[in-house]
Amino acid sequence: VKAKGGKGSIKVSWKKVKDADGYCIRYGTDENLTEQKEAEAKKSPVTIKKLETKTTYYVQVEAYKLDENGRKLHSEASDVIKVKTK
Repeated sequence: VKAKGGKGSIKVSWKKVKDADGYCIRYGTDENLTEQKEAEAKKSPVTIKKLETKTTYYVQVEAYKLDENGRKLHSEASDVIKVKTK
């Protein structure tokens, strides 16, 4: 997982996971992501906007696959990375 800070935004990219139906991006200002927000994406990269400027964010990505009942089966999450907005 890679992330780059922009003005009030972060651009997150990752390597494609074979057979994944989508990706869940967790982010927050706490390193342990206790008060996290989530975004979903179908492909990389994705830009998360409307963030506070000059703030450090922590980001984690995991892939998911939908089972026959439409439930999400999540993969192991990536390492948490740190990125600062401009």
